Amino acid sequence: MAELLGSKGHLSSLKRTKSGGIDIKNTFKLDSGEGWRSYAVSPEQALDFMPKIEWRGDFSYILNGRPLNLDIDGICALTYNQKIVAIVENTNGKTVYKKNLCNYYKDKF
Repeated sequence: MAELLGSKGHLSSLKRTKSGGIDIKNTFKLDSGEGWRSYAVSPEQALDFMPKIEWRGDFSYILNGRPLNLDIDGICALTYNQKIVAIVENTNGKTVYKKNLCNYYKDKF
């Protein structure tokens, strides 16, 4: 198979040890009981590596997924009161929501 693909080797297993701001050293097995709560991280910790832009307008714009005019390049985390509330991307001059996290925070603002 490797020769058909123009290769001389293969991969028999792969273990991801780090992804973004999460490291395998800080993980646990799901069947380990209630201790998982001490390892839970906030969206800010999990997405620490991502560029951020602070929204200073009306929170309902984000909550309702209204179009935003942001000067961004590529994907970034949109924050409101320093909390990540959405992941957005600039596509063809328009800001597109990739993931809206407002339901996580809507009772806090």
